[in-house]
Amino acid sequence: MAYRIDQTDALLQQSWENKLWEESQERDIFTGLVGTYSDKKEMLTDSAVMRVNMPEGANSHTIGLILDLTGSGRQGAGKVLVGFTESFDTRKYQVYANDVRHGVDTEQYGRYAQLNSPYKILEKANPALGKWLKARRGKHAREALLELYSDNLIETPSSQTQGWNKNWLVKNVAHSAQPTYDSTLATFTANITTALVAAGTAAAAQADIRFFTDLEYFIATQWKLMPFDDGTYVVTVPARQAMYLKRFNTGRNAAADFDSFSSHLGDASVAKYVEAAYGQYLMKFGKLHLIADDRAPIVNYNVAAGSITAYYRDVGSTDDRSDITPAAGTDNVYDIGYVIGKGGLTEGVAMRPRYDDDITDFNRLRSVGVSTTYGFQCTEFDADTATDATRINQNSAVCAFYAGAATT
Repeated sequence: MAYRIDQTDALLQQSWENKLWEESQERDIFTGLVGTYSDKKEMLTDSAVMRVNMPEGANSHTIGLILDLTGSGRQGAGKVLVGFTESFDTRKYQVYANDVRHGVDTEQYGRYAQLNSPYKILEKANPALGKWLKARRGKHAREALLELYSDNLIETPSSQTQGWNKNWLVKNVAHSAQPTYDSTLATFTANITTALVAAGTAAAAQADIRFFTDLEYFIATQWKLMPFDDGTYVVTVPARQAMYLKRFNTGRNAAADFDSFSSHLGDASVAKYVEAAYGQYLMKFGKLHLIADDRAPIVNYNVAAGSITAYYRDVGSTDDRSDITPAAGTDNVYDIGYVIGKGGLTEGVAMRPRYDDDITDFNRLRSVGVSTTYGFQCTEFDADTATDATRINQNSAVCAFYAGAATT
């Protein structure tokens, strides 16, 4: 009988692929929507994210807004204008930046370096850190649009306080009952909570085609958002809501023919936004470029506590949204989308990303770190003395939809 190596034989050979695969994560649509603000040209960039390069030594950078004249003026021959003139009124917001850093440990020589060498672990440090930073920036961008500031700006020395975007449109809530802004954060939070409670947990609180007709109305007449140069806006649609929208007619509402996008798919798209969306472009609806957001945040209404809290998709496999199990009557979860006009999100940059090494134990242990100084914040203006009527957000808004319990 011929010699046969048994499965338990010490001579049985095995092989390993030296090339390590990378963990797959969702694409981030925000990375393709960035432009740079120019102080010299005094022009906003024609992009959703406006990058502001901070001057050297500046703790913050202030951008001002001059309001349109609202006086009645004088009409009719021979009437004196003196005493009926008007003074300019202005608003401002300050741009901040703070440090964001991370690092990874590697071995340069010795037994463990020899065991790691076939997999080129050392060479993967910089790309892995770059991928981490990209995901963290995406989380910070969404956080700023919803809660005004990325959480690194809460830390000293920036020391900002988070709040809520001034403009909200909640699905299945009457126009007159939408959240009303209040300069007292607790009061504004209560107004948002009241609207989410009014929205309820029925299918009517999930996204449908008719919502976007209401959204266009609010953009144009209520919020007066500044469009891009081509007159359009970007609207991010949470992936779960995009799933509902892309389904053909389900007949769940009375006007069932308008429940999905199926009858609108012939509308023209625009290459500029399609390319920026990294394959997540849904369609153009009127003035709105609808882009699915796989990393959209949620707001949870905890019924027992009567409180609302935002949760985000973070780096790697870290997903703070998974900490919440949606359950109507206990944890009512609402998916968050954004309307973004020109410069709706501001990124202050004080230091570009840099990679540095920290070497110890006679060159054996090498830690590779990435460091950068930036901050994301919602582009909202206010007066030096804030009141309920002084805050202006003319560049972005928040949409809220009930998450629902999807079935295949």
